[in-house]
Amino acid sequence: MTLSDHRQLILKILCSTPDTRASELSLRTGLPITSSIAPNELVLVYEQTGLELRNSEDKPGTGVKVETKWLRHAMKRGLEHLRGDPLARALNAGNAKLTVIDATAGLGGDSLLFAALGHQVTAIERNIAVWALLDDGLQMLRSDPELSEIAARITLHLADARDYITQNKTSPDVIYIDPMFPPKRRASALPPLELQRLRSVVGEDLDAAGLLEVARAHATHRVVVKRPNDGKPLADGVLGSHQGKTVHYDIYRKG
Repeated sequence: MTLSDHRQLILKILCSTPDTRASELSLRTGLPITSSIAPNELVLVYEQTGLELRNSEDKPGTGVKVETKWLRHAMKRGLEHLRGDPLARALNAGNAKLTVIDATAGLGGDSLLFAALGHQVTAIERNIAVWALLDDGLQMLRSDPELSEIAARITLHLADARDYITQNKTSPDVIYIDPMFPPKRRASALPPLELQRLRSVVGEDLDAAGLLEVARAHATHRVVVKRPNDGKPLADGVLGSHQGKTVHYDIYRKG
């Protein structure tokens, strides 16, 4: 899907009373403001904890938003704990500080992991709603004494990663791809609520193989692709994988 396609997947910002933040978000994104939520409609709305994605059934504060509890807990355990994460090991960084493109940034969890390890991260998200959630989350983190240095290592762009990488002639050390996984085949195996909400907004990443091709042409060290444990590789040529509990990280050589 193109960037313009993704702009149309969520249509409104919920704001029942005048709110400067909602007005600014509307100007930045072109999304209209509404004062109510129709049944099963998805909207962006500001709460005390920041911007979140909700529908009519969600209580305030329970929508999809950038979460950092896991990172705060991990930082208390120390960098060595983070370096042991399968995704961190997939980078093969050692003690080096890399430049990393997170080509499918989503809600920024993996970008935050990379930045916590000291890497400089370019996070790219093409869905307007998801980009807005991550942009708001990073703004809040940059004023957070505990995580501000980590957030400062992340630069966020609203773009299609294929276009961004080729047009900017970017040559990072690592390009990371986390495509939206296909839904479970069994009807009873519903994904978590957050994934349901995001899937309804983002859809399927049917062009992920094309993104991998572009990434391999521009990364100077390697490309890392996240896959479900029961999923096939995104393409041939996997050099190796690092295994997690429910996912694994396939490694591809540059070029």
